[in-house]
Amino acid sequence: MSDEDIKAYANKKVSASQVRLEVYPVVTLESSKASLYIHNVPSNKVGQQAILYDEKDQKIGQTGLIKPSYEVDTITISSQLAEGNHKGRIQLVFYDLSTEKQVGKTSVAVSIEVKRE
Repeated sequence: MSDEDIKAYANKKVSASQVRLEVYPVVTLESSKASLYIHNVPSNKVGQQAILYDEKDQKIGQTGLIKPSYEVDTITISSQLAEGNHKGRIQLVFYDLSTEKQVGKTSVAVSIEVKRE
């Protein structure tokens, strides 16, 4: 391989492992649904799943696999929080699209607003 070939190969590997996140940091809970915004941008090379946790690190809900170019704005929640504002986090788990194996994860802090009708 020439120097240029090696450089192009290295850049390709780096680009495949980089992930751009688009997560709105406010989640609204009403009834059994959570309104949130998670977008897997078209330039990403991995699928991602989002898992919503409350301030006690208890799982509240999760998405299915979000492929690049797709977004999620609502999930069904599995537990209730008291009315008001809470701290939480969304954990994003990344998956190789061809093997469906986990390749990484990260978390984003969010504010959870619980509204009762």
